[in-house]
Amino acid sequence: MSATVQEIQDAIIAKLTSALPELSVEAFPEKPEEYELLHPLGAVLVQYDGSAYSANRIGNGGVSQVRTLRFSVVYLVRNLRDAAGCYDVLARGAEALVGLAIPGTVGAGTIVSESFNAETDGVWMYLQSYEFKAHQVATNHA
Repeated sequence: MSATVQEIQDAIIAKLTSALPELSVEAFPEKPEEYELLHPLGAVLVQYDGSAYSANRIGNGGVSQVRTLRFSVVYLVRNLRDAAGCYDVLARGAEALVGLAIPGTVGAGTIVSESFNAETDGVWMYLQSYEFKAHQVATNHA
């Protein structure tokens, strides 16, 4: 059975919590405009961005596709270069997630991109995008 979006997000959060214990790690807020960074060092927010699907493979009375799920990891860190600064946190986050095998997915997680987003009042925001693959299988529902 394929992992759900929630299961994959929970696994990413658990892995990052273990790898980055000095930061707050949580799901992206449902109301981002109301989010306030309260942690003294920073936070890591995990968001599901969407999925892409392979071409249909029809056989044995059903449809089989590979679903590629993309997640963004948003780093909000109050320091750029020092120990536990954003550069260090980005490297440790990638080390934790690249190759992460999650039950119900195919293979291991890969990093797709990393980019600077903004700096506001000394809080540095960077984003990393990751992909995880899962099988999407449906049988005829006639």
